[in-house]
Amino acid sequence: MNEAEIFVVLVVNIGLATLAYFIKNKVLDKVSKIENILIFIFSVIFPILSVIMIVYYGIKLIINKKEDVVEAFDKKTQEIKTQLHEYKVRKIAEEESIRSNVQQTFENADEKDLEDLQDLINKSVAKGDSETAQALLKILNSHKEKNK
Repeated sequence: MNEAEIFVVLVVNIGLATLAYFIKNKVLDKVSKIENILIFIFSVIFPILSVIMIVYYGIKLIINKKEDVVEAFDKKTQEIKTQLHEYKVRKIAEEESIRSNVQQTFENADEKDLEDLQDLINKSVAKGDSETAQALLKILNSHKEKNK
């Protein structure tokens, strides 16, 4: 608690205790008008001002916490966006690396490799995996066309 909050709590407690004492002992009927005014100020107005101060500091505290929460949320959102971007870049780099390696291997292929590719096509057809067979056949045909 800061100093203002301690002061508010102290004033409220003193005011409430004084009001309770005066009500209990019926002192208000026995004192002069000036004393009644002082008692009223001390036991009613001070607690009301204290409550107003408590509400003010409470709202101020809530606003500060809200700003902290919004700032933390924005920071976390930015971190997630950065991580997503890095993931996408990494995936694209991996795919490009694989494409480059496949193309390089394909360009350096000799007759033995092409025969192995033809065997893979035959095995895929025998298994009934027509998608793989078509993809491999397309690769084989494009290599033969390039070498013509």
